[in-house]
Amino acid sequence: MKVNNPMKTILSRTLLLTAVSACVFAVSGCDVLNDIMARFSGKKGAAASSLSVDTHAVDPEQAKNDPNNPVIVKIDGEAVVRKSDFFAFVEQVLKAQPYLAQFGITSFESAPPQIQEQLIDAAVQQQLVAKWGKREKVTDTKDFQAAMVKMVENVKQVLIAQTFEKQIQDAVSFDEQDVINEYNNNKAQYIKEPAVLEVLGAKFASSEKADVLSKLVEQGEGSFSDLATEAGVKIENLGTIMDDPRYAGQSDVPASLRQPLLMLNDDQNVTRGDDGDDHWVLYVAKRNDPVYYDLSEIKPQVEMKLRSRLFLQLREVRLGDLRGQYAVDVDKEALGIKAQQQDIAALLRSLQAQQGGPAPQEEAARPVIATA
Repeated sequence: MKVNNPMKTILSRTLLLTAVSACVFAVSGCDVLNDIMARFSGKKGAAASSLSVDTHAVDPEQAKNDPNNPVIVKIDGEAVVRKSDFFAFVEQVLKAQPYLAQFGITSFESAPPQIQEQLIDAAVQQQLVAKWGKREKVTDTKDFQAAMVKMVENVKQVLIAQTFEKQIQDAVSFDEQDVINEYNNNKAQYIKEPAVLEVLGAKFASSEKADVLSKLVEQGEGSFSDLATEAGVKIENLGTIMDDPRYAGQSDVPASLRQPLLMLNDDQNVTRGDDGDDHWVLYVAKRNDPVYYDLSEIKPQVEMKLRSRLFLQLREVRLGDLRGQYAVDVDKEALGIKAQQQDIAALLRSLQAQQGGPAPQEEAARPVIATA
């Protein structure tokens, strides 16, 4: 019994559903688009090529005489897709579906045979639809022309936005010292090997007693070892854990106790954790520093991040300038958003409480931990 591969089925359906819409601007054999664009431009074919962001236009006369550009698809004996058209079509499909690269499909040649057949069939379908549209004079209908006007306007907006952002990208500049500063200021993002925590633990049958020991260690009332001994509990070596959630599964520390350790800041060394009926005080006895990538190893990535950050900053400046040049009025109530009066004082108090925490209490007498 033949069993279908679900992943291949999904890929095939995706190609068939998206190919025409994704590639309509790329294939020179699509007469419908050229015909309708000629109505707006006054020149047959002129507007179609101007709207295409990535065109592969080939002179028809040259194409006929080019032995390296044979006809791939004929309909009723008419050449409708040449080799150059087809590869332009495939390129646009892959751009419209970038996730295909995860499966190693980055070109027609790298696609598995089933996907190659689907790409060919999608190109044929596009041309069949184009023939149908020409026969039925779809471009003469009011609905089509109205939709086309809207599409042209949308494409114009896309190209204007691309031009705006390209100008900003071209204006971004930085020097070697900027790259060094970017690396040093964001070094935590470039960890090759995370810090390793060596963890000790004290186990209690009572969560209240564990809470007391944890609080005493936090307040510096004594060392973890002395306070645990005073409480009459045995200190256990729980092993090590990498200070990175991605590698937590490789730890010797029991799974139920890992999360509290990963929540610790670099300047904290004690926390609480529960494992069923066992209530643990977890203590970081030693924290080995992380190993960072050297700048020479990751310089292109650092430059990319720096360029992206500078681009966003410059873009915000340019947009701010534009906001200052035009009067912008947004009717939020028309969108169902009602104006709300903000209590600024209450908001500030809330933010202050979040940053500073509750007001400090008077120092209480040191509690005594009963023997576990």
